[in-house]
Amino acid sequence: LIDTLHAVTAAHCVVEDGEPIDTPFSVTFGNGASATVTEFYINPCYDDSAVAGVDFAVLRFGAQPAGVTPHELHMGDDEPEKGKTITIVGWGDFGPAGPTRPIECADAPTGCSQLRRGHNVVTSTSNNALRYTLDDPSGGEALPLEALAWSGDSGGPAFIADASSGQLRVAGVNAAGDCCAYGSVDEYARVSSRAATAWILATMDAVR
Repeated sequence: LIDTLHAVTAAHCVVEDGEPIDTPFSVTFGNGASATVTEFYINPCYDDSAVAGVDFAVLRFGAQPAGVTPHELHMGDDEPEKGKTITIVGWGDFGPAGPTRPIECADAPTGCSQLRRGHNVVTSTSNNALRYTLDDPSGGEALPLEALAWSGDSGGPAFIADASSGQLRVAGVNAAGDCCAYGSVDEYARVSSRAATAWILATMDAVR
């Protein structure tokens, strides 16, 4: 949620078989609140074969989601993300790193209702994508909550703490990547770039 009535997500989350899905539909937030999406707007550069950097969309809600605090967009061109720690959040499949993928969340004891978070460090911002690598703790570079987003986490946020206030701001939405061994690389669409934020803010203003 980036203001009281709008959120950003991955465009592929609102597309099925090459076509936008029907509205209205409901989404659930981390605090358990539900909200109805009445409209959404897909980045015009996106198609099913698009790279991660253009895979984002704006959702509009019929009413403000109850008890959910909006997070402003990070302005990456003013404060570049490379080398910064990101906090990643998602509902998706979960398990230890290794040569096999984790079981689907639907088959896990907690189901798909468990929101999880982890951390990583951005290594690249080329082609409007935030990239990071799942590091092996034995190598000395992994963070205490080293994590990688995966299936079921699509569209979830990558947060960066504001340098002055410490408040978490949205820098990306999960779009693509590999899993699940050490060395796997994941990608978030960089919604914090000047071009992305300009389109997002203009879209929100046009439908207020």
